Order: sequence, then C-alpha cells, then structure tokens
Amino acid sequence: MSRFWLTTLLTAAAGLAGAIFLRHSAQTWFLASLAVLYATIFAAGMTCIGSQFFCRAICGGDPSQNCVALTFDDGPDPTVTPGLLDLLKREQISATFFCIGRNVEAHPELAKRMVAEGHLIGNHFFTHAWWTPFLLSRGLSDEMRRTQQAIERATGFVPTFVRPPVGLTNPYFPAALARVGLRMAGWNLRTFDTSKSAEAVILRIRSRVRPGSIIVLHNGRAQPAKLEEILADVIPFVRSRGLGFARLDEMTA
Repeated sequence: MSRFWLTTLLTAAAGLAGAIFLRHSAQTWFLASLAVLYATIFAAGMTCIGSQFFCRAICGGDPSQNCVALTFDDGPDPTVTPGLLDLLKREQISATFFCIGRNVEAHPELAKRMVAEGHLIGNHFFTHAWWTPFLLSRGLSDEMRRTQQAIERATGFVPTFVRPPVGLTNPYFPAALARVGLRMAGWNLRTFDTSKSAEAVILRIRSRVRPGSIIVLHNGRAQPAKLEEILADVIPFVRSRGLGFARLDEMTA
C-alpha cells in the first residue's frame, strides 16, 4: 500500500470518528483541520518526489559503489547537448539523459549520439507540459508511451526509467507506470541550476554530494557556458573526494 492510500484511509477513519463522537462545534473545527492537514500532505507528496508518497521512486544509488550519477533533463537541445557530450567524452564520464519526447523527434541524431557514446537515456514525457501532474492514468501513460516510441525510433534503445516533469507526481502514476513498464527515477541532490547562478549551484553540489548522489542538472534550454562552468568545477571536485561517475542503471543495479 502506498503512503498516499495509507494517509487517505487514516484520514477517512479519523474523519468518521470525529463525525460520530464529537459535538457539532468541535466536529466542524476537527473536520476542517483534518481537511487542511490532508490537503497539505497531498500537495507535499505531489511536489516532493523523494517522499515516494504516490509510488516508489529511485532517489539514490548504492553508496558502497563510491559513485555519483550526473543526470541531465529536458534535452536534447542542439545549442547545448553537443558541447555537453563533447565535455563528457573528454572526461570519460557516462551520464544519464532524461529526454523530452518531442525534442527527440526534432533532434534524433543527438539522442542517437547519446546512446552511441555510452550514455543512458530515460523518459521525460513527450511534451513536458505544466499540466502533466493533473493528467489521469491514461493521459500519463500516453505521454510516456509516445516518448518511449520516439526514443526507440531514434536510437533502437527502450528506456526503463522515467522522470516526471519537475518531479511532480499524482495518485495515477502507479497505474501508468505499470501500463508502460517504467520505473520512476528522482534525485537526492537537486541543484536548481535553472534559477541559481553557476557559483550557487557549484556551492550546493560541493556541500551536498555524497556516495550514491543522483545529481539533477538540465541540458534543455540551458546556458552552455553556465553548464560548462558548473561541470568544470564539479567533476574534479567529485573525483578529489575519491568518487567516480556512473549511469543511473549502474548505480541502482
């Protein structure tokens, strides 16, 4: 049973007990407070993938491997991805790319290059729309399935991991994941690289990186110079701590 269903059943039981045993004034206050509490927990579960509120998510690797995973969302992007792939190739690093389906359709050669150079591709939904968390099971599975098909056409590879846009989830994800045959992947080191400066991102990674860290960065609609600045600092820093780099599937095998 997921934490969502456990919370829902406990809330319903508490509400029923309050309706039966409390007097009218106390009953109203109690039920209103219970509703606010449930809504708060529900919203937190939607926005925090690490809580695994609606379904299980891989949010960390095996620390005994002394590795971290670099993951990049929202690509492929012709203004960013080629330079990033060049950098990773020079550093001999295998990373994980969570690709948007329509971007793969627009730039299949970049997705193909990712796989050819030893990187792992994951599913990041087809449209990456803001309203994704409000889709029902059928809509979620359609988004994921279209992305699976786009990636397979471009690369011949079928992803096994999916990362929802912005890490937002809802109660319909478990059925959709089962229908498409995907595993949810989150992170345990969010960098906020789309909103923070390169210096702030570097400081955040330096202070939080650990064995088993899954670091989330973006290569879609990113600033190439900023991303290169971040990686130019983070890569040698991680290695100086005796840590290596691995793909997500290698860290969670």
